Amino acid sequence: MKLINRNTNYAIRSLVYLAKVEKVVAVAELVESLKIPKALLRKIMQTLSKRNVLLSVKGRGGGFLLNRKPSEISVLNIAEIFQDDIEAVNCVFNGNPCLDIKRCLLKNRGRKIEKDITYWLGSISISSLACFGGKK
Repeated sequence: MKLINRNTNYAIRSLVYLAKVEKVVAVAELVESLKIPKALLRKIMQTLSKRNVLLSVKGRGGGFLLNRKPSEISVLNIAEIFQDDIEAVNCVFNGNPCLDIKRCLLKNRGRKIEKDITYWLGSISISSLACFGGKK
């Protein structure tokens, strides 16, 4: 089970980079520094811009800039953009009727884990990752 998918991972890495440099950054610089495929990164950055996480600066010297303070952007905010709901446990019956869903240990404990993960991801900001994430 992957908690963070590829697009969320790339988005978070890009946002941390932007938080560290505090300037307009071209996609080419991000590609070179973060080793992320250009076409995919461009799509991710456009999505973040449409969701008002980033500002897109057009023209010469253009690129992307954070639209909010890094402390106001959580990992959960980004995960909610790029992935479906966080689901810790899938039903082992694969769509067949569950015999007793109200007492299912997997589902009940899975919901608790999902709440804990959601809380945890919401408590991690881009600024906290920029402080601990090593140098650009």
